[in-house]
Amino acid sequence: MTKISRRRFSFDAAAIAATSLSSATGALGACGGDQNKGSSPENAANLGLTAEQAREVDAKLSNVTRDFGDRLSDEQRQRLRRILVHNEKMLASIRAFHVDNGDPPASVLR
Repeated sequence: MTKISRRRFSFDAAAIAATSLSSATGALGACGGDQNKGSSPENAANLGLTAEQAREVDAKLSNVTRDFGDRLSDEQRQRLRRILVHNEKMLASIRAFHVDNGDPPASVLR
C-alpha cells in the first residue's frame, strides 16, 4: 500500500478540481452564444423570469450541456432552453407556496 501525504493529496485534489472546472467551461463554451441568453436581467425579463429563475435555468442547461453537449445540435439546445424556461415558469407558483415539515398533507389516501 502506497502512502500519500496530506500535501500530495491536496495538490492532486486541486489539480482534479481545476481540470473539471476547465472541462465544464469548455463544455459551456461549446453551447455557443445562447448559453448566457437568460443570464442578464434584460433577457430574463424578456423571458418573463426573475434573475433567480434565470440562474436556475442556466444551471440546469449547463448540467445538460456538460453531459450531452457534444451530441446536441444548436436547434436542440434552443429547444431545451425553451423547455427549461417554460418549466421554471410553471414551478414558480409551486415554489411560492410555503410548506413546513410539520404540515399535514392536503389529501389523505384511503
